[in-house]
Amino acid sequence: MENNEDINKLYLPILFLIRQSIELGLKANIYGAQEMSDYTAPNWVSRNHSLKKLFKQFSGERSYFSMLDLSCLDEETMQDISTKSDKLKLLTDKISMLDKDSYYLRYPVNAVGQRRNINFKRDTILEIISAYYDIDSFLTFINQVLLDNGVLVDYSEMRDSLIP
Repeated sequence: MENNEDINKLYLPILFLIRQSIELGLKANIYGAQEMSDYTAPNWVSRNHSLKKLFKQFSGERSYFSMLDLSCLDEETMQDISTKSDKLKLLTDKISMLDKDSYYLRYPVNAVGQRRNINFKRDTILEIISAYYDIDSFLTFINQVLLDNGVLVDYSEMRDSLIP
């Protein structure tokens, strides 16, 4: 990245795609857990775009993670889940600071056509990209890891066998 590049023009699309990927990953995990456990996602999840709120449903005090019995997981898997979850929280917090009300990255111009200026440093972009690279596989595969370890149960197979 050269110092004379306009960060807002060049990197906002990348930040939006990372932000959107995290939002969809959190929602997919929340709804996936609903299908494979006793957890019921709140109605607001489908129409909410706040990474902070979605993360709380994913891994907060009253999240589906908090309702699961993780005692069957080995220590290394537990440590990996904890580390990646902490990194995901830091990443969602960092993006949320840049993406005021979850609108700035989605709508980089306001209602009268003026471009929103999001102030951040070049290093912030690199930190976000690096952190996303680190947690992307976690966000993509965590429910499968929990399913493979017997924490979640795929009820769809049972439902399919009951349908004539």
